[in-house]
Amino acid sequence: ILPYLDGAPLHLRMGYYLNCAQCHLGLGDGERALDLIKRAEALCDTTANVIYQTLVWPMVGRVYIALQRPAEARAVFEQMLAVLGEHGSPWLRGATRVGIAHALLIEGDEIRARDLLRSGLAELRQTRYFWNATLFSTYDPTLLAEALRNDIEPDYVRHVIRHRGIGGLDPDLASWPWAVRLHA
Repeated sequence: ILPYLDGAPLHLRMGYYLNCAQCHLGLGDGERALDLIKRAEALCDTTANVIYQTLVWPMVGRVYIALQRPAEARAVFEQMLAVLGEHGSPWLRGATRVGIAHALLIEGDEIRARDLLRSGLAELRQTRYFWNATLFSTYDPTLLAEALRNDIEPDYVRHVIRHRGIGGLDPDLASWPWAVRLHA
């Protein structure tokens, strides 16, 4: 496909690399995903390009989460949140806060993680946004279970779980909206 992309618009070339990165991430090859994202980065000015800021940064953060490199993920998401400020898209700010919360949970900072999870999920609920799986790692069952365990936006979280068909990790979590629950 690459020869056909020569001369194609920037967003198509970047999209190709990001889609390939998404596939490699799904296959568990985070290092290859990171390499493909770096190729997308090389296509544009990384500080002023809106496409980069809204598509590439979340993917970089997600790959770092998958690679269990939470400090690097948090740095990327925090940089993105600073760029977004109060003028960025509300759903993107909310999802970015959830990304930071995910990194903080992995690092063991549960109090700060819950605060950011609370504010991020509230912003996502207010915008009625159900998360873009390609941009953020917010479909992670561990993160969703953390929200339910701590009564953080439970109605919204259960709606997202049902809407996306996300399976739980803890069968004892009573608030998880299982499609079928068996009792023996």
